[in-house]
Amino acid sequence: MPTWIAASKIPKRNYYPAWVENTSFDGALSAFGARAFKTHLVNGVERSFCLSLSSGRCAILSCHESFPQSVQFNLEINGSGERSIGWVYAADMEEILLPLGIRFRAPTQRTEPQWR
Repeated sequence: MPTWIAASKIPKRNYYPAWVENTSFDGALSAFGARAFKTHLVNGVERSFCLSLSSGRCAILSCHESFPQSVQFNLEINGSGERSIGWVYAADMEEILLPLGIRFRAPTQRTEPQWR
């Protein structure tokens, strides 16, 4: 199961907004025993928290404070290629969604980033 980590502990790597799900951000906080931090943006405030995954990679879950019913899942991306921004892992997304009671289906079409 993913474990909450403080934002100061998350590795400085590239993260990509790979998935958006209509689910409760506060419910996600509760499911992972996490505490959110706030980032002030031009168009409002974003609430986020970080997870360490069993793969050793990390994820950042966030929502716009005015719309906490839509959670953005930012996954750590690995690799790079001449025509690709990298890839994310279906197993990481499944691991995050399972405690939230959401079934994951990887996209069947080619997307950026690519799914493995």
